Amino acid sequence: MVYNIETKSNYYYPPYENTNFLKKYLNLNLGTGLNYFISEKTAVFADAESYILGGYKGYSYLLIFKMNRHAENTLYNIGIKYSFQK
Repeated sequence: MVYNIETKSNYYYPPYENTNFLKKYLNLNLGTGLNYFISEKTAVFADAESYILGGYKGYSYLLIFKMNRHAENTLYNIGIKYSFQK
């Protein structure tokens, strides 16, 4: 679980829709990644994380069904890790 506080958001909403949504909400965080050790102290990594089922952001219609919209994000990371310990 992740606790989010939106400090800035850019969403498109139709002019008639209420946009007074909560700025603080919980998300479910799922992720996976891989590390490859180049040496005893150095590794490279790649991972992917998804934040799903976030704060309510309105609704839309799919045929005749009213579907809720929630904040969702996906992050992809690559990097190098180095241990400075002796």
